[in-house]
Amino acid sequence: MAHLYSSTLFLIIGTPLALGSWRTLALTPVLLMVLYFRIKSEEKVLVRDFVGYVDYQNKVKYRLIPFVW
Repeated sequence: MAHLYSSTLFLIIGTPLALGSWRTLALTPVLLMVLYFRIKSEEKVLVRDFVGYVDYQNKVKYRLIPFVW
């Protein structure tokens, strides 16, 4: 799933830049917040439904961007 979110991150940022759509680029912070809350809600479900997911979270420090988050 991390690949899906990483590619979504590139789409959110890259598409407006590639198309020169500065209005859409202005929405980027809002879309990034939507992505953040989506990831957080999915992690709650994974912690609830999968034994060992907390151990996985402790082992994997970065969720989306290496050395950032």
